[in-house]
Amino acid sequence: MNVLLHEPFCFCLMPLILQVSDEAKYIKTSKMDRTQQIQELHSRVDENSSGESSSKKAFEDEIQSSLNSVLASDDSRIAEFQLTSEEKQQNVAVSVTFFVVHLCLLTLVFPYKRC
Repeated sequence: MNVLLHEPFCFCLMPLILQVSDEAKYIKTSKMDRTQQIQELHSRVDENSSGESSSKKAFEDEIQSSLNSVLASDDSRIAEFQLTSEEKQQNVAVSVTFFVVHLCLLTLVFPYKRC
């Protein structure tokens, strides 16, 4: 008798049990899909990160190359300025020496007479 009382109750619950079962399958499938999507997203993020890292490295290398070029140009300019300055000093020294020698020669050729 007890079984007969529960039979209509079980019959009423059967559609609900099937719905719960279907919902559980849907949730399980959804979780698997989301997990796969997240893994794909992580993979794409890693690829983008790698690409950005490569671009950043190339940009930094280009900046370093430009900086080295500027520094080399500046060093060259400084060396040229120093060389020009030394040449000017030598020219002045030669001019002064030439003037002194010329003055000495003039005093030898035309001695100074006192009155």
